[in-house]
Amino acid sequence: LLSGPAGALQFSLTDFCRTTLERAAPALAESPEGRALIQLVSAAAGTTLAASVRVPQELVKQGCMAELYPDARRAVTSIWTSAGPLGFYRGGRETIVRDVLWNSLSFAFFRLLSERSPASRSQYLDGILAGSLAALLTHPLDVLKTRVMTSTHALPSASLFTQLIALVKAEGPLVLLKGILPRLLYLGPLASLVLATNELIATFLLAAKSHRFRDALQPDPAASLDRAPLRTARTPAS
Repeated sequence: LLSGPAGALQFSLTDFCRTTLERAAPALAESPEGRALIQLVSAAAGTTLAASVRVPQELVKQGCMAELYPDARRAVTSIWTSAGPLGFYRGGRETIVRDVLWNSLSFAFFRLLSERSPASRSQYLDGILAGSLAALLTHPLDVLKTRVMTSTHALPSASLFTQLIALVKAEGPLVLLKGILPRLLYLGPLASLVLATNELIATFLLAAKSHRFRDALQPDPAASLDRAPLRTARTPAS
C-alpha cells in the first residue's frame, strides 16, 4: 500500500537534487564522471527520504510474515501501543544503509558494464547483472535488517559490523545468505528495468536536444528567404 508513496518521494527528491546540482555545478555536469556522481548523490538523498515511508511499511510486512501479528491493522496498533511513533522506525538504520548501498552499487556496476558493451539490447542484461551483484553484496545487511525488525526483544545498541559478527558467531556464516535467491530474482530485473530504461530515455532526449541545437545553428535557407523583407523599387523623382 505504501510502495507508491515511497517511490514517489524517492524519484521526486532524486530528480530535484539532480536538477539543483546540475544548475549549481554546470561544469561538473558536463563530464560523464560528474553526471554519475550527481546521480549517485541524488539517488542517495531520494532513498533516504523514501525510508520515512518504506521503513514502517517494511516493519509491518516483516512482522506479519514472521507471524508476530495476525494482520497489518493489529501490527500497527501493537507497535503504536508498545513503542509509539518511533517504534515504526526500528531497523531504519539498517534499511537506509542497505538501500543506499544497493542503489549506488547497482548504478556503478551498470555504468561499468554498459561502457564495455554499449549496445542498447545488452543494457537490459547489464542491468540484471548489476542489480544482482549489488543485491548479493548488500544481502547481509538485508538479513540483519530483517532480524532487527522481527526481534521480539530490544537489541543492544551496536554498530552494523558488530551486529553482523554476532549473527555469524551465533548461526554460522551461511546465515548471511538466507533468502538470497528470492532477492536476486526480484532486484535483478528491477534494476534492469530502472537503469536500462532510464539510459535509453536519456540517450533519446540527448539526441533530440542535439538535433534541435544543430537545426538552430543551421537554419533552413528557404525559410530565411521567406522571412526576408521585400524591397520595392524607387521611382525617380519628377
